[in-house]
Amino acid sequence: MIANLISIIIGIVFIAFFAGFNLDNKCDVSLVFYTFKNIPVFFTILVSFAIGMLCSLPFALIHRNKKAKKIKEPKEKKVSAKNDSKNNSSEKNDKPESEQKEEAKTENSASSTGIN
Repeated sequence: MIANLISIIIGIVFIAFFAGFNLDNKCDVSLVFYTFKNIPVFFTILVSFAIGMLCSLPFALIHRNKKAKKIKEPKEKKVSAKNDSKNNSSEKNDKPESEQKEEAKTENSASSTGIN
């Protein structure tokens, strides 16, 4: 946490020095229909960076949402697998008690004789 704060402060100081040393460097910025004259170079760089970040933001959000969905899907599959096993066990319980006892006896006799 402290390292992040220090790195942000160093970044701000770096930008301030960059801006201060480049106040005299000016250029013209042409946007097809209008030309801005005598714009400081550091301002042009900062605005270009901000526009680039705004353009990449939707792609980052889409990627994050797809990644979150991929993580959630296996959990849903596990839940559905558990539900399937519960459904299978409930189907076994739907049989009459006499059939369940006979199945249990045959399973026990098979396990005692070593038959799998």
